[in-house]
Order: sequence, then structure tokens, then C-alpha cells
Amino acid sequence: MELLNDSENIDCEYKARISLLPQRSIAFKVANDFTRTYEYQGFWFRIQPLRGLMWAQDHFIPQPASTLIASYPKTGTTWLKALSFSIATRNRYDIPSSPLQTASPHECVPFLEYDIPKTQSHNYPEIPLFSTHVPYTSLPESITASDCKIVYICRDPTDTFVSWWHFIHKLARKDTEFVPVEEGFQQFSEGKATVGDWKNHLPAKMKEQMDQIMELKLTDSGLTLGNTSHT
Repeated sequence: MELLNDSENIDCEYKARISLLPQRSIAFKVANDFTRTYEYQGFWFRIQPLRGLMWAQDHFIPQPASTLIASYPKTGTTWLKALSFSIATRNRYDIPSSPLQTASPHECVPFLEYDIPKTQSHNYPEIPLFSTHVPYTSLPESITASDCKIVYICRDPTDTFVSWWHFIHKLARKDTEFVPVEEGFQQFSEGKATVGDWKNHLPAKMKEQMDQIMELKLTDSGLTLGNTSHT
């Protein structure tokens, strides 16, 4: 199987496909060059995870007992990875010998679109856990048509945006220029952040359940639940 970082031909193929997609700048720019996102299958992605996603759609095959940890960025991904890895390995490691004592949860549970395409390997292959920020409708058919389990975590979208905004500011270079927070929030609300919007990240059934939960929470508050969609 060809690897994303080992094959210049494969890399060029994905770059060529991506170059034909609609493009948009996101909420910050570095050295006067806006970071780009690309619209693919109804969602907006930065180039690195998009290349990995395309590779996964073409090549990735999960193990029969695999479990996918799915999340929108800044909704509790690291916490859920650590918890899932601890549960999956509770009969394999005691607390002092757990890999989580010396390794990041992201090393223990690799990302489908970032880590696996680079090496086609897993630091702990005997533990079939992997993770993704990819929307459900863009997951490889090898996952959605299999017996692979999916564990999903979600968070209040306003809290998610605030965490993301602080996160990118914390990691940014000194020469990074940000759009106003209002514009950043508008992009987030329209699904034009890094991996689409929070609601369309879900399967249709889960979106209906989220609407029901939010309507129940807003009962007697005087507030109404607006419709959200991605473009």
C-alpha cells in the first residue's frame, strides 16, 4: 500500500485534486498570507487533514474490533482519548505502567487524517483505537459500512468556539494577524472553520436528537432554536 509521505506521485495527485476545490481563508493569517481552507464534500478543511482524509477514503481499512473516537475540535478530544485508552487497556496495564504515564493521549490514539496516512502504523496495534475530527458523512465507507464502533463527544457550540479561539491565539506565531472575533464566530457558525460546523458534523439522527435536547433546554426561556446549515 502506498503511503502519503512516501510517494511523491500520490502526494501530487491529492494536491492536484485539492487545487481544484473552492477555497476560503479562515480566521487568521501568517506573514500576510491567509491560511486556506478547501470545500470538500460539503465541508471546509485545511490542506493537511484533507490530504489525509482523501488517502483514508482510498486506502484505510479498520480492524473488525476497531473503535473510532470522533469529535469536533475543542470539544474534549484529548480527555476522551485518555479515557477510552484507559478503559480499553484496563486489563493490560496497571496505572504505573500505562503508556499514558509517559505519552500523550494523541500518541496512544492516532488521528485517522493526520497520523495513520503518514506511517500506516499504530504505536499500539494491539489496541484498535483511532480518532478523527472528520464529519460522519465524509468518513471512509470502510468505516461506516463495517462493524467499527464510533464513540462521539459533543459540546455546547458557543463554548467550543471560545475554546478554539483561545487555542489558536495561544499557538499562533508573533506575526499572526487575526480577523475580528465577530468574523471568526461568523465563519464558525457558517461551517467555514477547520472541519465544518458543529451540527453538520453529526449524522442526521444525532442532529435530530440534538435539536430535541436544545428545544427542551430552552423551554420557558423565551429563546428559540434557529436552523443551522453548511454551505
